[in-house]
Amino acid sequence: MSGETRDRTKGDGPGQGADPVMQAILQRASIRRYEPRRLEPEKLEALLAAALRAPTTAMGHFYSMIVVSDPALKAQLYEVCDRQRAMQGSEFVVFCVDIRRTDAWARHLGVRRLLSGYTALLFGTIDMALAAQNLVIAAAGMGLGTCYIGKIGHKAAEICRLLSLPAGVLPVVGLTIGYPAESPQPRTRIPLRFMVHRDRYRDMTPDDIDEALLALAGCEGGDPAELRSRAAEAASFFAGIIEGSWWQPGERSLRKALVSQGMAPDGAAAPRAGEAGEEGEGRR
Repeated sequence: MSGETRDRTKGDGPGQGADPVMQAILQRASIRRYEPRRLEPEKLEALLAAALRAPTTAMGHFYSMIVVSDPALKAQLYEVCDRQRAMQGSEFVVFCVDIRRTDAWARHLGVRRLLSGYTALLFGTIDMALAAQNLVIAAAGMGLGTCYIGKIGHKAAEICRLLSLPAGVLPVVGLTIGYPAESPQPRTRIPLRFMVHRDRYRDMTPDDIDEALLALAGCEGGDPAELRSRAAEAASFFAGIIEGSWWQPGERSLRKALVSQGMAPDGAAAPRAGEAGEEGEGRR
């Protein structure tokens, strides 16, 4: 995910039918333009409560949600995230992996946290992602718009400083929420049969990849020359994503944040939350 996450929901899956939950899922599209009005506090609280109802690993709740409402702080986030349009005129929530809370529980219960490294990151990322998507679907059901902001994770070290995040807390993704000022069509996905495997994993063939690229380019009928042109554009776009270096600055920022927050899987020098020198990147 980079920048404003590219997010398409139209595909060759099952029909939408009349089920409102299925409709919310299948008709959802990322919203990047919002009406200039605040979301009612009770609606925001309802969405956060819906996020909390997501499954959580071993009841650990290894994540936190930071609601950013201070206009000055939101303006700074907007700048750090490269002035993404979706961050204007909307509510904003930062989803974080959080093992600091686990340390507090451990101290209170008189035990020591053993969960760490890659497993702690895995548990926290799973919990955070499930909670975020719960909120997205709930918002869609309420007629509200959302958009994931991947720059939060790509600028993790900068976000840690800006939000004064203590050790044990790692920002991963942001989410805008608000009243849509646009009605984009759900974007396409690759055909379902290329994503679902039966009993054994099956590699895509070159013909499969070409078919998937045609689907992503929206090539369904029409002038053959135009279809070839659109397919070539799609192939060029995805080739650039795969071989490009756009992700490398985010990798460096993430590594820096993992160390500063005491969450580096390889045990790079960083104290545990609650121990001497516990301040994370934001508290130095």
